[in-house]
Amino acid sequence: MKGIDDLIVAIKAGYSLFYFHTHEMSRAVTGLSKALDAYMENGGKGFIKEYKVWDFERSQNPEDVMNDLDGEPGTVVIAKNWNWFLRDEYGQPNKLFCSFLQNRVDSFTTMDNRKVLIVVGDEPMNKAIPNVLEKDFMALNFELPSEAEIKDVLDYIVESAKQNKKFKKPTAEETDMLIAAAKGLTMKEFGNAYSFSLVENSGVLSNKTVARIRARNVESTAGLKMADYDLNFDTLKGYSVLKEFTINTIKSPLARGVILLGPPGVGKTHFCRCLSNESGLPMFELEMAELFGGLVGESEALMRSALDIVRANTPCILFVDK
Repeated sequence: MKGIDDLIVAIKAGYSLFYFHTHEMSRAVTGLSKALDAYMENGGKGFIKEYKVWDFERSQNPEDVMNDLDGEPGTVVIAKNWNWFLRDEYGQPNKLFCSFLQNRVDSFTTMDNRKVLIVVGDEPMNKAIPNVLEKDFMALNFELPSEAEIKDVLDYIVESAKQNKKFKKPTAEETDMLIAAAKGLTMKEFGNAYSFSLVENSGVLSNKTVARIRARNVESTAGLKMADYDLNFDTLKGYSVLKEFTINTIKSPLARGVILLGPPGVGKTHFCRCLSNESGLPMFELEMAELFGGLVGESEALMRSALDIVRANTPCILFVDK
């Protein structure tokens, strides 16, 4: 997984402070723990001797994180939602915590006092980390589940549902469609969507039900919505060369993508809507005007959230409206 792989590379390179952005706290911490275990088993133990996970539910004193970081060299602390305490009740930098990190960030990179802090939170970097510390932190994102991870959950649900006499096992083609319909959702979201489908459809896993739930969740992301139109190339006259080129290119395993540009009024919107149904790919519409925020870094965070969902759904069609 790219975010975790980047973390391990950065630790090897000497980085010491990280902010890991995720909407799946438990899954992110589990992934980080497994990656650190594997790193230490493969020769990294001389560099990192142990890691600890801090959770406010288990320890309601956030200063425990600082105490751990002042401990033995080679310590890694994964601090869940510790960004809550980097600001005071007025939204200003917490003087004690921020000063602690500022005074030690250089020493944490040395071989004699190697320490790593990984703050895991669900807020964008600009909201989670005060300005006085932003340059000291490396920002990483925990990616949404891959197709392989979705398939593992789907296989588990299928195996569990076999006990139900009404259950109808999906074919190989239906399985592929169910996996595609769940792309862009968190593990909890698509697990719930599959379960909902079984109940709503009396033991049948329906990709249409999962896609409907995905569309509802996607539209909670600013500026982004899933488009579903009853259009195809039969309803669009002309554009014969463009139709042939786009269909052949989209379906080629060698293609990296197609960008269609044009002035207003030439039919880009209609063409994209037809292309979505013709190719069988999901279509997302991105409204750029909805991504502009009033705070520094807010627009970038909104854009990142939207593109994370689009990226998780590749291959797809993205229509950008400025």
